[in-house]
Amino acid sequence: MVPGKLFRYASLAHLLAASVITLLIAYEPLEIPRVISGGSAGMWFTMGYLMYLIAGPLGNLYLSSTYGDRKSSMGLLSFLIYNAGVMIATFLLMYAGYNAGWMMHVYPVHHQGAQIPIPQIHNFLVNFVTPIGIGTILAGLGALLGALGSIILDLRGEPVK
Repeated sequence: MVPGKLFRYASLAHLLAASVITLLIAYEPLEIPRVISGGSAGMWFTMGYLMYLIAGPLGNLYLSSTYGDRKSSMGLLSFLIYNAGVMIATFLLMYAGYNAGWMMHVYPVHHQGAQIPIPQIHNFLVNFVTPIGIGTILAGLGALLGALGSIILDLRGEPVK
């Protein structure tokens, strides 16, 4: 399969996932708006969500347009690395941010003001820093490979189909 088609299909799959995540934000029992509006650790969720909207559907759509229906092994490698990195980084940001934000802002509401100590929440978040960084590096490398693969095809004179 050509990378352009893979990136297009991935863009659609990411668009569906982004739609589900957006609907979950509005689902009252999860209390995601409270996590987001509380700021602090909940911002990890917000950043993961916004990064996913940009890098997931839009990033894949852009890369699909650079390849069209041209064959490229570098494009296939780019597809795998880029999408793995996007999923790792953004979903871990959302997962960690939601849970830490829930501990800070939702738990006290449901437990008569009981607080989870901030150092305990911080220790929870610290576990995600390295995997999120690795996912971000993978996404960046995948995007770089994708751009280079497309440039190489252009330099060879292969038109986008």
